[in-house]
Amino acid sequence: MNDQKFEEEVEAKSCVLNAVKMQESFWKERARVKWLTDGDRNTFFFMPVPRFVLLVLECLLIHDGDMILFDP
Repeated sequence: MNDQKFEEEVEAKSCVLNAVKMQESFWKERARVKWLTDGDRNTFFFMPVPRFVLLVLECLLIHDGDMILFDP
């Protein structure tokens, strides 16, 4: 009887562990799908940064015919 309870407990733990893994997989996939459809919230913040850097660099460079001079 004691061995039967032990085996039932092992099987129950295995089922719980399997359910937890399935739940984690579900939430991970759902988050991935949400990220792919909605995008990253930080995109609107980080995308203008390279444009701003290019504008600053363009302001610092002086085009003189074929030469580009740097004016700090």
